[in-house]
Amino acid sequence: MSEAELSRIFKAKLIHMDPVAEEDGCYYGSFPSLPKGVGLMILDGRLARIDVFEVGILTIQGASVGMSEKSLKKLYGAKLTEQPHAYTDPEGHYLTLASADHAYGIRFETDGKRVTGYYAGTAESIQYIEGCQ
Repeated sequence: MSEAELSRIFKAKLIHMDPVAEEDGCYYGSFPSLPKGVGLMILDGRLARIDVFEVGILTIQGASVGMSEKSLKKLYGAKLTEQPHAYTDPEGHYLTLASADHAYGIRFETDGKRVTGYYAGTAESIQYIEGCQ
């Protein structure tokens, strides 16, 4: 979806979260009606990813920030792929669930014990570990 399409759906103008951090066609935005802790990654003018870093916002399957890594693995089973976290390795992990065609996915970040955040979007965008990078 484009920024204009998002604005029509939310009936508001997208608020750029950190204009200073915008780089090479990538930035984060939000709408007043979105819950605190949700950010929208806009990449090349289109919604690429939705980030969640606050407790209380559940995936369709019931995963959330704060749940145990063990519970997350039980919930998704063998569908999750595990990689070491770039900043909290060896304890932390990236646990990724890909769509059947591998075009989209959801990636959970953990500290080795609990989910600290997650983001869903295009296969490319969920690989970025520092927002737009």
